[in-house]
Amino acid sequence: MRNVIVTGASRGLGLAISEALAASGYRVLAIARSPTEQLHALIAAAAQAGRGAVQFHPFDLLDTAAMPQLVSRLRQEVGPLYGLVNNAGLGTAGVLAMMRDEQIETLIRLNTTKASLIGFTRALAREVGELGITVNAVAPGFVDTEMTREMDDKQREQIIRRSALRRLPEPTDVAATVKFLLSEEARNITGTTLTVDAGNTA
Repeated sequence: MRNVIVTGASRGLGLAISEALAASGYRVLAIARSPTEQLHALIAAAAQAGRGAVQFHPFDLLDTAAMPQLVSRLRQEVGPLYGLVNNAGLGTAGVLAMMRDEQIETLIRLNTTKASLIGFTRALAREVGELGITVNAVAPGFVDTEMTREMDDKQREQIIRRSALRRLPEPTDVAATVKFLLSEEARNITGTTLTVDAGNTA
């Protein structure tokens, strides 16, 4: 069984990605600070289905110094790692100009901005390409998750009207894209960014 780390796996996109990968036969190593009822349910459902698996591993991704030990421990416990889905992010309803310095620092440390992430993806793809490793980014835009459900109806309608397809993508749409990029069918796709936003940026 191929092992894939999914960060931010306890809810939203991370949970949907974990579900899709487990259903496709992967062993998902679900990383989050703490589990949720939904993640516990997914772990049980995957075990009952007998195809793929989901394991929860608690970790705070702000503790960057401890990441090598986490990876080493996971490799000892489950064997070689096949894939990594860097999904974790920190949402905030606050206004940047009104945030305290420590809040801004936390946001920057956990949420890499889009431009730097795309550049990092391209650079890393070139560095590890000769090893047969692919590196890609998925840009989901506004997705129908807990975060967008906190918006009022007017805000959601404005986003939907802006999109070419007049709808919000579902978490399963993003999960399917990630699953494709991990598959053999995508073995010659690297250093690119796939946008899943129902045409919001078209």
